[in-house]
Amino acid sequence: MSLLRVLERPSRCMQRLGYAKYIASRCATTETSSLETLGRDLVTTVARKVEVQLTPEIYTYARRRLTDRAYEDLKRKLSKLGEDFDVGHTVTLELQDAYLSSSRLPSRTGKLVAADWRKYPLLLVSLGLMRKGTYSLLVMGQTLLCLVPPEEVAAFRKYTPEINPFLLTDKQRLLFLFLFLERDGDVLQPLYAQISEPAQPFSDREAGDLLPSIFRSLAKRYQERVRSADDTARLQRLLDTAASIERWRGKPYTGGGAILEAITVRLEPFVDMGLLTKDDPFSYKYTLSEVGEAFFARFAQAEDIGAFLEDAFFGAVNSAFGFSARHADGDRILARFYEGYEQLKSPWGYAPIKDVALLAGIRSLIEDGLYFEIKEVVSLLKALQRKRPDVVVFNIDRMGNLVYVKFNADPLR
Repeated sequence: MSLLRVLERPSRCMQRLGYAKYIASRCATTETSSLETLGRDLVTTVARKVEVQLTPEIYTYARRRLTDRAYEDLKRKLSKLGEDFDVGHTVTLELQDAYLSSSRLPSRTGKLVAADWRKYPLLLVSLGLMRKGTYSLLVMGQTLLCLVPPEEVAAFRKYTPEINPFLLTDKQRLLFLFLFLERDGDVLQPLYAQISEPAQPFSDREAGDLLPSIFRSLAKRYQERVRSADDTARLQRLLDTAASIERWRGKPYTGGGAILEAITVRLEPFVDMGLLTKDDPFSYKYTLSEVGEAFFARFAQAEDIGAFLEDAFFGAVNSAFGFSARHADGDRILARFYEGYEQLKSPWGYAPIKDVALLAGIRSLIEDGLYFEIKEVVSLLKALQRKRPDVVVFNIDRMGNLVYVKFNADPLR
């Protein structure tokens, strides 16, 4: 992974994390794919027309969000019916509109458009769910699918009102939160430290105005430490983005521009995860939720983001989200870890320790009311390997860190 914890070429286009469920499921069906295949398939799937019962929430959504000329007939029909329409009317919408109209969603923006098909799958690459180039699923992408019930994926193929794939479960929230911190923590830490100070609503543009100084500070901090050409290029892109954002300051809102490209992906997903709230789900104005305030207060104190993710993440989310879980003992930890290992191991029997530990920790917290940290898992595996070297085999990286594990037998038997 890069030295920098900064999203690579983030795009504001994929606001709802639920779309990632479908892309990951699509990747899982083939060993290699293309950006065009994934992007066009996603857009075609969610733009498919469905006939739905007209409800007050669909009425409100259509009046406020469907501005394209293709919906002129629909909007004329709604105007004629008025807000006090009788039940029994049906309307034709895109599948994604039918789901985005739901008042159960904390944010009702994020409709995908065909012209931007190329941008949508790239968030999965940035989050480490999908491999760049072949666009095949990485183990962390398989981890996501372990937390996505099949009926949520099926809801992308057939409109199912009672199953909205844009809603995130607690398990899915925790996985995405970990990934955003791991991949973008160098930006998110100072960004949310500044956002949390006023404790009042803020707009996407106001938050975006904070990014240039954050990007320049990161470039200054890392310029002496980078060792790869890729990281050098990423630092330069940060500086270029900072300059582009500054050029947009004070200009009229157009719905695009560098500032919104850079900031929306750092706000909208956190509404899905419950760390930000919106008084108006159609707007781009935000407030930190109680969960967000509690979590980012802990995260802001972390001197080392990697250490926080390994040794304090689950304790922080347990407290911030109010799960009231107890600490797990060694046998419970190993049992959950081995369960995840069996799902994520390769045909050769190896599985990445971090991915399995993250899956195990999420399931333990939500299903068992017990929490533990990734670092504890590593310590337990080391102790088990010393005690039973015939059962546990490790694969290490060049720095001597444990990366992969293989079990030759159930460690608890």
